[in-house]
Amino acid sequence: MSYLESAGNSVDTDTNRDSESIVASGFLQLQEIPAGGNGKIAIPGLEHVIHDSSEWWISISLRTTTESLWSKPGHEIAWAQFSINSIAAFDIVDTPRGISYATFSDNRTKIEISNLDFAFEFDKTIGQVTKWSVGGTDMFDGTSGPQLTFWRAPTDNDTPVDAEMWKLFGVDSMTQQIRSVQCTEDSGTFIIIVKSWMSPPILAWGFDAITTYTIHGNGEIRIHVTAVPRGPMPKVLPRFGLEMEMNKDTRAVKWFGRGPGESYRDKKEAAKIGVWSRSVDDMMVNYEFPQENGNRTDARWVHLTSGKGSGIRATLACHQPVREKGFDFNIQRFSAHELQNAKHPYELGKSDKVLFRIDGGHHGLGSASCGPVAPAQHQLICQTLDFTVDLVAI
Repeated sequence: MSYLESAGNSVDTDTNRDSESIVASGFLQLQEIPAGGNGKIAIPGLEHVIHDSSEWWISISLRTTTESLWSKPGHEIAWAQFSINSIAAFDIVDTPRGISYATFSDNRTKIEISNLDFAFEFDKTIGQVTKWSVGGTDMFDGTSGPQLTFWRAPTDNDTPVDAEMWKLFGVDSMTQQIRSVQCTEDSGTFIIIVKSWMSPPILAWGFDAITTYTIHGNGEIRIHVTAVPRGPMPKVLPRFGLEMEMNKDTRAVKWFGRGPGESYRDKKEAAKIGVWSRSVDDMMVNYEFPQENGNRTDARWVHLTSGKGSGIRATLACHQPVREKGFDFNIQRFSAHELQNAKHPYELGKSDKVLFRIDGGHHGLGSASCGPVAPAQHQLICQTLDFTVDLVAI
């Protein structure tokens, strides 16, 4: 069975919805091919391919046609996917849009920007977005806006080697010290530049970070982070990206990338590229011992929405280290430290939190619980970080 799929990266500026469709599908009759031989098959539907800013994929599934002792008809025994045009850009905020009748306040501790449809607040003392409301809907829970973080709960494979090194270097206790906050306005677009020092307590290493927030009048936010390591640093990092706590009404997750289950940079070849939808609770994997879980890789965009359909659309472009395609993201009910401190699932209890991580890099899992650590090509080397996250209300 063959499918020709289109999953666009471009945004309809009127609806903020991403195009997605199966434009052609059907059954392919395989010719008899001897062992070690090869043959050609005609793929239907290629005339529908449009070379625009969308991604187009051919997905081929090989399935049984008759019943056997071990399967029913239609059982999938193999699959493959092929990209047939260039990868689309990840830019979401196309042109600056001014804020009509905006009010703007900048005092010693807080920056406030608002109009009839949009409210934004930024706490200068902690360098964090404390309110982002569009159309009367708060996107974040309380004051838990996006923050640069590096930690993940250690996995069984992290524990013997990597996790011990990370804890020795205090990666699990990184804090932000604000050096300066500046806000400027240009034709109704506001820019906040935060300079900070990200480091563990006492130890003499960390990141000189510059975080730039660009706020547009329709509620779109672009966050650009550059972080340069300084001092005696660890060789590799667990991950890096922005973490935020979403409105507790967030119920559903939809994304274009690998799925539907979890995947990591060295554990993703069994995950298909596609557009997937799951509830927040179904995004997590409850292992026998609580640990890092539920990551998704090679995402192009992700939607997080409430039961009423409101929420956010998020994308990430990583400039350094350069990624071939997409980004990682994770949805959890529990923080990395809560997962790390629990020895058994029952110790976690109940939680209505919705923690959203969008990552520019993630260290491989490896197999150190019974073998070697992650190979060099799957390690996340500690280096200069440069990435951009776009958040759009939907």
